Amino acid sequence: MELKALDGKQSARVDMEKVPLFMTKSPDHIDPDASPALAALAAIIHEETTPDDKVEYYKEQGNALYKKATRDELKKAVIMYSEGLSVPDAVNMQLRATMYLNRAAANIQLGNNRAALADTTLAKKTDPANIKTYARAAKACLALGQHTEGIQWCDEGLALDATNKPIQEERVKLVKAQGEAQRKQRMEAKRLREVAAQETRIHAAILNRNIKMKAHPMHEEEEQKAAAEAAASGASASDPSPVASIANDANNKGTAQAVKLFRLENPSGVKPTLNEDGSLCWPVFFLYPEYEQSELVSSFHEQATIGEQMENMFPDDAPPAPWDSNKFYTRHDALEVFFEEQLPANAKSGTIPKLVRVSKSKPLLQVLADPRYVVIGGTPTFVVLSSQSPFRAKYLSRTK
Repeated sequence: MELKALDGKQSARVDMEKVPLFMTKSPDHIDPDASPALAALAAIIHEETTPDDKVEYYKEQGNALYKKATRDELKKAVIMYSEGLSVPDAVNMQLRATMYLNRAAANIQLGNNRAALADTTLAKKTDPANIKTYARAAKACLALGQHTEGIQWCDEGLALDATNKPIQEERVKLVKAQGEAQRKQRMEAKRLREVAAQETRIHAAILNRNIKMKAHPMHEEEEQKAAAEAAASGASASDPSPVASIANDANNKGTAQAVKLFRLENPSGVKPTLNEDGSLCWPVFFLYPEYEQSELVSSFHEQATIGEQMENMFPDDAPPAPWDSNKFYTRHDALEVFFEEQLPANAKSGTIPKLVRVSKSKPLLQVLADPRYVVIGGTPTFVVLSSQSPFRAKYLSRTK
């Protein structure tokens, strides 16, 4: 017998015969394990069944899949329960509640706890007397971290059956989890209070040193809002006196608002620190525009000089940095350090700030207190140029 190849339409027709909706004839045999949906459909079409019988059939199919406990089978079980809940004209409310609870159980196994909690709520509305509803809802609440709600579910269930062991067990778990969550919340609140108090002391120390501060661009809008709140409360961000007293007056709300004007945070996440002796250490950025490089010194003591820091970063016996192809940045005594002068408020857009050369013999504190300098985002930034490089003159000429 000669076999002929099927054309596209014939092949598609053969495939469609495998889909229940498009079958033109019933198959001789249906394996319920291999094709549960097809078996369910055949039972519904070819047998005289009531709507509740159809729901019952879907429940049995779903239960069989649920018992296999694999993720794929659990997903199929959810589909079966959903199909049963979609059967029109079913009147058995107890069966309907069971379908909600079975779907909730499958979703809990799949980690879909919010969907499971929604189903238990529907089950309760449908059949409030079904005691399984309350333990299942409590289990979903525990997974979601909704401890108070879960305990309420347990209490409602125990009001119906005070000796129900599954509900009692879930309640014990919820109470324990709630206590642990509250303990963590208290610890976190304490930590945040300590951080806020320390930052308040740092702000006070900075302002008492007459160091000007400005928010990092990524926080400017938030800081402007805080400034408006401070002004409304009668506080002044430029007045160091009330800020200095904040450590002794925790209830000074106006001062607290003023302190919030300066967010000690930069993109690197490093912040100034206050030592036990009252001195400050700063994170400091050094920029090398000739090579478009930067370097962050995470802790620069305010009494250390710029020159000392240059010696630490560029010791005499060290090889050149990988980016220093011309070896212009190998001698610390040939390096010059600058900061950008604060632009006036009426400066035109695009104006390039003037560079102010820093004496390397000055301690960092003295440099930061220069009235021409503003610390942005809690991180002083300096430009480093080499007197050995022709780039120096070209770069400095930009602001002349």
